[in-house]
Amino acid sequence: MKVTFQQALRVNAFCSQEYALKKPYSKYVVGTGVTMEGGQYCITIFLRTSLPKKLSIPEKKDGVKIRTEVTGAFKAL
Repeated sequence: MKVTFQQALRVNAFCSQEYALKKPYSKYVVGTGVTMEGGQYCITIFLRTSLPKKLSIPEKKDGVKIRTEVTGAFKAL
């Protein structure tokens, strides 16, 4: 199934609310974004450090793939 940009935006908003803004995830999540992987829209959740084993993020939400990437903290230029 092809994921539309609008679907990805909805899932990105959900991920921002659930993971970037709520404890205990907010300690690890520095941002979320709509990205492309294999020609499909997906969500990337950017992490300050790897999540501890007791916390997990689903691999999909409403058909949209969710991936994580450890980037460290973001800094304004």
